[in-house]
Amino acid sequence: MLSCGPDQMVPVPGFDPEVRERLGYFQLEFGNTMVIDVIDSFITDTDHRLSGLRQLIENSDFKNLVREAHALRGSYGNMGAIKMSNLCLSLEDHGRAGSYEVAGIVEELKQTFLQLRPALELHKLSLIESEISSSQVEES
Repeated sequence: MLSCGPDQMVPVPGFDPEVRERLGYFQLEFGNTMVIDVIDSFITDTDHRLSGLRQLIENSDFKNLVREAHALRGSYGNMGAIKMSNLCLSLEDHGRAGSYEVAGIVEELKQTFLQLRPALELHKLSLIESEISSSQVEES
């Protein structure tokens, strides 16, 4: 189990240190419930937006692909998912050039997310456990 204190979080394979650190800051500032919500939103949003990127590529809609990649780059950077943010920068550049290499970049983005997702889910579960433990202690 991951420890719940941000300064006590142990490394987990696939869990980017930048993301772990950013979640620790969120946790200190806003508490476990907020971090759980952030993780849920990140996972749901990423699933949806990756599908959208694939659709834009299929439609050769490079203008909207660049716009979406730019928005994702900011979101992933804010989350601390630096590798994903950098891939979006590459996606923007290749999209502006109208390069069909964008499909490979989106696939790499998907694979990076698939590596990160289980660690995010595990961290979320540890936070839920912490919330349950805290509420049980308060009831005692």
